Amino acid sequence: MTAPLPEALPQPPKPAPQGLSILIAVAAPDVAASLSQMLEPFGNRVLIAAGAADAAGRAGRENSDVLIAGPDEADLLAAAPGVKAPILALLLRGDRTPDAAAGLLRWPATGDALFQALEMVGAPTRNAEDDDRLAAAIDPLTFSTLEKSVGVKTLIEILQCYEATAEQLTNALAEACAQERWDDAARLAQDIVGAAGGLGLTAMTQAARQFARANRAGEDAHALRNAAQLVVGEHQRARRALGNLYPDLR
Repeated sequence: MTAPLPEALPQPPKPAPQGLSILIAVAAPDVAASLSQMLEPFGNRVLIAAGAADAAGRAGRENSDVLIAGPDEADLLAAAPGVKAPILALLLRGDRTPDAAAGLLRWPATGDALFQALEMVGAPTRNAEDDDRLAAAIDPLTFSTLEKSVGVKTLIEILQCYEATAEQLTNALAEACAQERWDDAARLAQDIVGAAGGLGLTAMTQAARQFARANRAGEDAHALRNAAQLVVGEHQRARRALGNLYPDLR
């Protein structure tokens, strides 16, 4: 009797790229916005070109790590002088295959498919903290590990609890700063570090730690309020990033 074939093991989610400079040149503004929302939370610097000519000019002048382009834009970029970054062609339904591109991605696509396609075309691997680019709202490795460990459904439940807690903590931090209750504010910042750090919410964790350091250093009230506003802003950015990554959270 023939032995049954072993079932294929599910593949873990592909970690998102971090710290890349990505130029998007696609004709559909909503698609460009969706791509940006999928990439920016992980500390990538995303630029959206105004058109094919703008894309060619930017790609020749600026050091992009990867270009995401529609089929017409991909051919134009491949022929433009000075363009060295790999090109990922994004194909909507009915689009032709471009003559020149390092890889293809059919849209709509999941984040995992996008991240895998970027890896396949040779987008470099870089840690977002290696330079002064935008700190990642979400650490991709942490979330990939969490999804594999507890499953998406349980992770979403965890994130719902976190978001409620973080909303209370950031509101309380802003109120404590408004009333100049700095000891209370410092404790709240540490609570935020604990809540956000365990979930890989990189930028919010950094902002809360910066507030705590500024408070210990005896910074003036104006500087401390600005630091608290940064924490609140990073909380809002993390919420948007989580909503983009897990639409069921919205």
